[in-house]
Amino acid sequence: MKTSYCSRLILTLIAVIIVQLAACAKSDDCWLIKLNTVVAHAGSYQQQKEQQLLALKARLKRSAALADSYVLCKSIYEAYKTYQTDSAIHYMERCIRYADRMDRQGDANDCYALLALQCSRSGMYTEAREYLDRVDVDRLSMTGKQDYYYASNHLYGELSTFSSIPSKRRQYAALAQQYQDSIFSCFPKMSQVYLMKQTIRLTNDRQYAKALTLNSRWIARSDTAGHEYGVAAYYRYLIYNAFHDDAHATYWLVESACNDIKTATMDQASLWTLADNLMNKGYLSYSHHYVTLAWRYAVFFGSRARNWQVSPVLNVIQSDYQQKIQSQNRKLSVIILLLGIFLVVILGLIFYVVRQNKRLHATQDALNEKNRLLEVTVKELETVTDYQRKTLDDLSRTNGQLHESNLMKEEYIAQFLTLCSRYIDQTEKLLKKIYRLTMNNKRGELLTLTNNPDWEHEAINALLLQFDAAFLHLFPNFIHDLNQLIAEEYRFDETRLSGKLSTPLRVFALIRLGVTDSKRISDFLHHSVSTIYNYRVKYRNASLIGRDEFENRIKQIGMPAQP
Repeated sequence: MKTSYCSRLILTLIAVIIVQLAACAKSDDCWLIKLNTVVAHAGSYQQQKEQQLLALKARLKRSAALADSYVLCKSIYEAYKTYQTDSAIHYMERCIRYADRMDRQGDANDCYALLALQCSRSGMYTEAREYLDRVDVDRLSMTGKQDYYYASNHLYGELSTFSSIPSKRRQYAALAQQYQDSIFSCFPKMSQVYLMKQTIRLTNDRQYAKALTLNSRWIARSDTAGHEYGVAAYYRYLIYNAFHDDAHATYWLVESACNDIKTATMDQASLWTLADNLMNKGYLSYSHHYVTLAWRYAVFFGSRARNWQVSPVLNVIQSDYQQKIQSQNRKLSVIILLLGIFLVVILGLIFYVVRQNKRLHATQDALNEKNRLLEVTVKELETVTDYQRKTLDDLSRTNGQLHESNLMKEEYIAQFLTLCSRYIDQTEKLLKKIYRLTMNNKRGELLTLTNNPDWEHEAINALLLQFDAAFLHLFPNFIHDLNQLIAEEYRFDETRLSGKLSTPLRVFALIRLGVTDSKRISDFLHHSVSTIYNYRVKYRNASLIGRDEFENRIKQIGMPAQP
């Protein structure tokens, strides 16, 4: 009987767990956790891609035969085509030179078609048309014709999308349709291109059931670790999104974004599309993070078209994110005001206690004068008085510490608000400049502006100088007092520093403020943990008061003397 009851209980618990997992699997939070895990390892996936490219380039450098060099260059192009467009074009141009030297004009024509496709993907439509004009279609192999028709369809499809002239849009759409028909006639029916184009056609015709069936075949034939799976997942998202199935649409969009990151695909649409969707759902922090990452990928890839698509989303998300920060700053101001009121109430209570203690002392003196004969009572009262005096001393010390803490909080809050205001102004100016450059299509200046390595350095220096000024304002004798704790040959030159702190002094300044963890100190000062550890060990060994007591004495610098 008991065994049967336990079995039913275990089965019930298992069922509850399964239901909870299923509910989690359908929620946005679970997909975001999955994507965040993949995003956290994005650097390692990109490093694997770079190692693959280095290995191919090393083989190319050792290659002596033209035919082998041609094959290796084409392999490098395949690795670069969704990673970095400039390098992909470079190696495809090398393929053309090798083909010309081997007098293989058919291969050269194939390469021109692939070059046109790469330029079309990157928004270089004029260059794409020039490369297509060079192709001798009659001399193409079947694979070459497939590449030529696909490149032509892609080019005119892009031109019909981005053209602002209605007659041109219709003309380009007709050409795109013409080349799409050629694709259906020459590609195998189970190839990626055929399945993709048929999926798009059926979705545009609102034949969603057929589109899903075809897409399912495509996904079943795709390797989940390959880029093709990410493309198939993205088009499955488009199908579900077309008939407003948000749960399935979000799942496949996240699948596509994860695949893009794992395959180090920089020419991607999934991540910025997801950022746009998350913004509409109110996930501003995630949206801002993902669209910034998507923008960085687009710049790395070198795609004009992708930049045009990401820029409007980036601007809207940036604006909403700034509004959220401003709202949080207003809440912070209210909290600071409430803390100030709370501190005033505490100080009032302390003042009241002090006054009451003074009155108690006066009463105690009068009682001692009038009751000299009551020695036992007097001794008990003296014991109580001693206890109260000790409590008063503790309160006085606590009051001093609270006063010092209040001064530090006020100083650093003022500095923090000043920095926030300055960085908000700088961010607004930068966004306006980026917007103007984007609208004027000044890509070179935009790249120069966004690829400026001095920003971070200047921001860090400004933060550290602000920290130095605030700290020395609170503890003007800190360097002098610290020098008294260490051997003379290790002491700091107060006259040479003149209002600034060196890196070792900043380490001990943070220790004085209560930050003792080397990892947190290294994060703030932007030095390695080992560097911070070495500074601490060096001056601990030079201490005049003993290694173990050194940092405790630093924490007491500037505190009022205890009675």
